[in-house]
Amino acid sequence: MNRIESSCLTFTWRWIFAALILFLHTLRCDPCLSQEHPYLSSAMVATHQRLQNPLDDQVDGAFGYAVDTLSRLYDLPMWVDRQIAKDEMVAVVPNKESIEFWLKRMSDQVDGQVIILDNLVFIAPKSMADSLTLAYWELKTSKIQAEWNKVDNPGLSWSHGASSIEVSNALCQFAKLDNAWTSSVEHDHWSERSFSKVSRLAVATSVLGSLGKKLRMVDGKASVVPLAVDGDQRQTVSWKYTPSQMTQIGREHWNTWKTVNTMAIVQKEGEGWLISASPEAHHALVRPLIPNKKWVKPKSNVPLYSLKLQGSLGKMLPELAMKLKLDIAPLPLPEKIGKREVMIDVKDATVDVMLREIGKAGGIEFRKTSMDRYEIQILETP
Repeated sequence: MNRIESSCLTFTWRWIFAALILFLHTLRCDPCLSQEHPYLSSAMVATHQRLQNPLDDQVDGAFGYAVDTLSRLYDLPMWVDRQIAKDEMVAVVPNKESIEFWLKRMSDQVDGQVIILDNLVFIAPKSMADSLTLAYWELKTSKIQAEWNKVDNPGLSWSHGASSIEVSNALCQFAKLDNAWTSSVEHDHWSERSFSKVSRLAVATSVLGSLGKKLRMVDGKASVVPLAVDGDQRQTVSWKYTPSQMTQIGREHWNTWKTVNTMAIVQKEGEGWLISASPEAHHALVRPLIPNKKWVKPKSNVPLYSLKLQGSLGKMLPELAMKLKLDIAPLPLPEKIGKREVMIDVKDATVDVMLREIGKAGGIEFRKTSMDRYEIQILETP
C-alpha cells in the first residue's frame, strides 16, 4: 500500500469516527430540543380537542359514576385514582361550558386534579399531581421505545377485589416490566377496571402513580422507582420554542401566561426561546397551538321514557324496578315512607331523570352507585 492510499484510509477512518461522535452527541442532546412537544403529540391534541367541546348532558350521582358516564357519552377514556372519594355526590348541568370545565369543577370537590396522559384523562389526588406530571414529562422527553406509544385494545384489566400485588403483577406482564418491586406494595383491594384505547405509557403511568411509583427510562430500558410526593415537586423543565410557535401563542396569551407563571425563566437562544417552567406551565402555554375541532357526538342509545305515574312509593318502586331491570335498595321501603303518594309526568326522560322526579315528589333521593344500581336516601318529609 503506497503513502497516498494510506493517507486516504486514515482520513476516511477519522471522518467516520468524527461522524460517529457527532451522532452519539445528537442522541444525548438536551430533550428540550426534541421536535415533538410532550403536550403537542397527536394523542394529546386529540384528547384536548374532545375536552373543549361543550357538555350537553346532565349527569347526577356519585363522582365515580359521573366520570364513567362522561367517558362513555363522549368516547373519552377516563380513570379515577383509587384514592379519590368516588362516592361523593356531584351534579353536572348542561350549559356552554366545556367537558374539561366540568371535569375540573367536579374534581375540585373531591380534592382531585385532571391530568391528561396521551389519550387518557386521569383524575389524580392533588397531592401527587405535580409529581405525576413531572414524571410524565421526563418520560415523554426521554428515548422511549415505540411500543410504549402503542394503543392496546383490549388493554390492561383486572377483576373487582383484585389485590395491589395482583394488579402490579398484571401491569408488569402487560408492559413487560420486571416485577421485583411488586412484593413491597401496600396491601389493598381494587375496583374492577379495564383500559381500552389507551397508550401503554399512559396505562403504566396512571396505575404506577396510584401505587406511589413511576416509570424511569435509562438508555431505553424501563424500571419502576418510587414517586416522590413530599416537598415542592413543581420542578422546572426546559423547552425551546420556535419563532413560529411563539407567534401562534400570541402576545395576549403570552402576557397572561407570564403574569400567572412568575417563576418561569425565559431566555433568547438563537432564533428561538428557551423557557424553563413547570410541566403544567408548559401545558398552559401551548394551548393556542392546539387547533379547535368540533366533535359530533353519536346519537345516544340510552332509552328514553314518556309516562305518567301515580300511586304510593311502596308499590310504585318495586314495579318500576322489575319493569326496567333496576337494582333499587332498600326495598321494601319502611312502611311510613312506602305510604307516601306521588305523581309524575315525564316525556323523553332517562331513568335518572325519572327517578329524580319521583324522589322530588316523595321526599327521597336516589344515589346512583353503578350502571343499574340505585340506593335510596330518605329526606325530610315533603
